[in-house]
Amino acid sequence: MRIPLQADIYNLDGREAHAQLQDAAWTAASKPPFSTWVARTIFLHSINQGIATGIRRAELNLSLLTPGLEIGFVDTALERLSEVAWYLENDAITSIARFKEEPSINKIIAEEKAQIGITEAKDDLRSRRNTIFAEKFFKLVSAPESPADVDDAPDSIALCLIDFNEATISATTEGPPPIVEKIFNETGESGKFRTFINRLLFLVANKQELERAIDNAREHRAVQNILNSPNRLQDLSESQQRQIKDKKGTLDLAVRVSLTNAYRHLFYPWFP
Repeated sequence: MRIPLQADIYNLDGREAHAQLQDAAWTAASKPPFSTWVARTIFLHSINQGIATGIRRAELNLSLLTPGLEIGFVDTALERLSEVAWYLENDAITSIARFKEEPSINKIIAEEKAQIGITEAKDDLRSRRNTIFAEKFFKLVSAPESPADVDDAPDSIALCLIDFNEATISATTEGPPPIVEKIFNETGESGKFRTFINRLLFLVANKQELERAIDNAREHRAVQNILNSPNRLQDLSESQQRQIKDKKGTLDLAVRVSLTNAYRHLFYPWFP
């Protein structure tokens, strides 16, 4: 049981275990290390492998609840840990939680996710971005690299989606990036300034939210790769196959939401 211990509960060297990582958020909120409390208690009831291994939710509550603590913390900590732990099994039907030596679906996805590069994830996000912001009310200009990519014509409003490799914004107090200023003022023709500047809108991605979208896109691609491989699916139990199919739907929404949240910075002409 050493590997589950290092991966999910406590690791002295190298990468912190999942419970340790989650405890950082608890302690930042002036709370006790709930995730470690829950993980450690479940682990102690998982040492003897067999039918009787694990601990029921009622017993887990009795083991951890003390005066002054809200009763819901056990459920919350266990739910959060179950979403990321590699060796934790949390059975919703029997309400038994246990650590196993076999990896969970989270571990399987994490190993596949490690093979997905950032460039591949960004390509997926670009494809989704152009679909989400497809031309409806505005004329979409996707990833303009120079003023010449944006027509200077008195027709529909142009929504310019600045590519995240071109520019990002870290804080709302930042001004427009140079590419926005350049497109706003110039047409791309030598010595010619833009005339119809009041038809331009620019969306720029937030750097922190973009990192979250990339992470979601990598995980979503990992799940797709597993589902598209019949040999990989044969190695999974029916329960694990259901879990990974449900995960795909959840991640599909997560990628979309995180991407739209990333493109939160809107720049437009303003004449005082």
